[in-house]
Amino acid sequence: MANDYSKLSKDDLLKTIEKLESRKKYGLIWDEERTKEQFEKESENALPVLKEVKGKEIKTDPSKPVNILIEGDNYHALSVLNYTHQGKIDVIYIDPPYNTGSGDFKYNDKWVNDEDSYRHSKWLSFMSKRLKLAKNLLKESGVILIQIDDNEIAQLKMLMDDIFGEDNFRNNIIWAYRTGGAPSKKDVFSKKHDYILFYSKNRDLFYFNRLKEKIIYEKNFFGAKKDDNGKFYADVNLRDFIEGEFTLMKDGVLYKKINVKPVLNLSSERVENFPSQKPKGLMKFLFEVLTPQNAVVLDFFAGSGSTAYSVLELNKEEKRNIQFILCTNNESNICYDFCYPRLKKLLKEFKANLKYFKNSFIKKPINRDSLKVRITQECTEMLCLREGIFEEVKKTDDYRIFEHNDRFMGVYYSLERAELKSLKKDLDKMKGKKILYCFTLDPLGLDKKDFRDWKGVSLEPIPQKILDIYEDIYEY
Repeated sequence: MANDYSKLSKDDLLKTIEKLESRKKYGLIWDEERTKEQFEKESENALPVLKEVKGKEIKTDPSKPVNILIEGDNYHALSVLNYTHQGKIDVIYIDPPYNTGSGDFKYNDKWVNDEDSYRHSKWLSFMSKRLKLAKNLLKESGVILIQIDDNEIAQLKMLMDDIFGEDNFRNNIIWAYRTGGAPSKKDVFSKKHDYILFYSKNRDLFYFNRLKEKIIYEKNFFGAKKDDNGKFYADVNLRDFIEGEFTLMKDGVLYKKINVKPVLNLSSERVENFPSQKPKGLMKFLFEVLTPQNAVVLDFFAGSGSTAYSVLELNKEEKRNIQFILCTNNESNICYDFCYPRLKKLLKEFKANLKYFKNSFIKKPINRDSLKVRITQECTEMLCLREGIFEEVKKTDDYRIFEHNDRFMGVYYSLERAELKSLKKDLDKMKGKKILYCFTLDPLGLDKKDFRDWKGVSLEPIPQKILDIYEDIYEY
């Protein structure tokens, strides 16, 4: 329905004209005003925090990193992660709703069908907000991979160019999930593949592990090497291709093309009730070449938890210490009935650890100082997640102490400084790396006079940094 501008006041009309004039002249444009999400209204009066789901922790090997499952709207989860993990993520792998128009994409609690005239605008609005938050989480050497199909590939490519920059487009990986089969009556060609858009945060810095595949040949080719068994071989750089063809030379002359044995078998196991699934074999390979030894992988459309399987299998095979963070809503009990039980089984099999959190909310009081008090009282899990330190070793009315592998975190909640001496005594007894999060109403931080004698302890004021991030995200 067209807007009736004749009913607008002079001021409103000027604002509308200014907005139209400020629109970009080239690129991806959609109707954002008519596609606001429900959470945007909810967030006007509340801010997100995390609360641990008690009784769901999985601990099998304290020496290994703690993996994370967050249940709730992924926008709120990404907001929290913007405080806890800004600039800490190595790889993001997601498979968002494909927006087929057949009941796979829900917007404001309503399924979006193929007759909805704002179908693509709703999807773009949904994705744009989340991808902007996700970009903040990546290290400068980090990358993002997004699995999608024909319904939104064109729009997503333009959106990613807009958010990450066209120069950071690395590749469009084709995942052929089916082979063979005759064309259907409706289509000239059968649909047999999806896409994985691959972007870096910084094209000059992104991490890539140059793995090589050794290919054995019957004859000696130009430049070939001989192994201990007397066989000739060539090292194939997997950055240049995953599977396909390459050229060999004989006596310095172009000889012929040799078919390379496919690196991967992409026919992964299927999980019932999940028609759109991540290719676990390909994911494992991508994580292998795109992550360092101690990486963090994020999936904020986690579904049944396939990302976790690929990470855990790679950790076992390559002796890595990759940590995963999964975010999913609980639509149709997907988190409680599918994702968590599957993770529980996998983590026990691979001897790994997990903490399960849910989104929770703090109502915004009128007084800003009251908001600071409330957030400080409710942000403990966020601080634990930020530091990767979860084991509580002491709790008093004024402070708590947590520990993990000779790292210690103190949290001091009171404006009164009387118990700081007791906290210092406790921390002095502990040997290892130490950090203190201390409550203050002062937006400029802590008074250094109170901490002159705190040698070997890093200091962090709370909650001003949390509020600064939320102010940018929620514009409150």
